[in-house]
Amino acid sequence: MGKSSNALRRRSAPSSKGKQALPARGVRKSKVSPKPRQPVRQSYTRFRVSSCKNDVSPAQAKKDLILKVGATGKTYSGNLSAISAFVDHRRKAHGVDLLSLTEDEFILFLYEWKQQGKGCARGVWSALVNLFRANGIKDSFLHDEDVKKAVEGAKVNFYPVSKGVINASQNEMLNTFIETCLQEQLGRCTWCAAKGVRNLRRRIRLAKDFMQGVPIRPGNLKDFEVLDMMNDVDPPQVHVRNPKVKGKDKEIVSPGGMEAWKEACGLAENEKIFPRCIDTHLTAVLRGAEVEYGWDQGLVLSTHCLKHTCIQKLEKKVDDAKKNLLCGVGTATRRNHYGKPIEKRGRAQI
Repeated sequence: MGKSSNALRRRSAPSSKGKQALPARGVRKSKVSPKPRQPVRQSYTRFRVSSCKNDVSPAQAKKDLILKVGATGKTYSGNLSAISAFVDHRRKAHGVDLLSLTEDEFILFLYEWKQQGKGCARGVWSALVNLFRANGIKDSFLHDEDVKKAVEGAKVNFYPVSKGVINASQNEMLNTFIETCLQEQLGRCTWCAAKGVRNLRRRIRLAKDFMQGVPIRPGNLKDFEVLDMMNDVDPPQVHVRNPKVKGKDKEIVSPGGMEAWKEACGLAENEKIFPRCIDTHLTAVLRGAEVEYGWDQGLVLSTHCLKHTCIQKLEKKVDDAKKNLLCGVGTATRRNHYGKPIEKRGRAQI
C-alpha cells in the first residue's frame, strides 16, 4: 500500500499554483507582437500621371506587356478619363483629341497601368474602340494582336480583393459607431466645413440605410434630388442621374429605402438629398467600425460593400419567392415546418 501510494505521488504532476505553466516539449514559444489594425482598401487606385516614367520606349513597354498574359476578364465600357489625362500629360497639352491617339502612346499607357497595379485594362480598350467606331474609324491599331495581348498583359500585377458584406449584427454596430464615434472618425473633408453641413451623423446613417435598400453605386448618392423619387408607380422607383450603364436610370426602392429617403428629404438643406462628400464619410465610418469592433480581416469595407449587401439581400428574397411559389406555402412555414432538417425533427417516445 505504501509503495503504490509513493509511486502514485511520483507520477502525479507538480502543483502549478503560483508558477507559470511551462510550454510542452517540442512546442516553440511564439513571440506575438501587437500590430495596429489596418482596414483593407480597394484593390485599385486612381491612375497617377505623376508616377509615369518617360524613359521607357514603346518597344520595351510592348515586350513587358506581352511577356505574360493571363486569363481574360469581363469587358466593361468604362470611361476615358485615365487615358485622356495620360495623353494630356505626355503631350504637355490640355483636352487632346483622343482620336489622334497613337499606338506607341497607348502601349506606354498600358505599361504604366501595369506598373501601378490597376488591374484589367479591357474597359479602357473597349471605350477607345467605341469612340473610334462612333467617329467612323472601324479599323485601327486597337485590333492588332500585339495590342490585344498588351491589354491583357497590363493586369498581371493586379491582386484582386473582394468587398465585404454587412450582416445584421454588424449593421447595428455600424449604427452605434456612427452615433458615438469621435467627430474626426466621420471622415475629414473641406466640403462640410465650407458649406456648414448640419445633421451629418444622421445623414450618414440615412445614406447607408438607403444604399442597403436600393442597388445603386456610391457615386449616385451625391446626385439625388428631391424630385427624383417616382411615387406614382408601384413599386416606387428612383431616378438615377449619370448611370454607369446607359439607359439603366431607374431602380426599385424597398420599403426600408423609402423610409430613409423621406427622412433624408426632411433634413436636406437644398434640392440635393445628401452632401456631396457622403461617399467619403460612409467609407470612413465603415473602416472605423471594422477596427473598433474587430470584424473579419481581409475584405474591403468601403461604400461599395453596401451595394454588395443590398444585392445579396435581393437575391435571397428572389430565391425565397421562387421556392414559396413552387411549394405553395409561405417562407416561415416552408423553413420551420416542411423544410426542417431530419436531425432537428422531433422523435416519438417509443
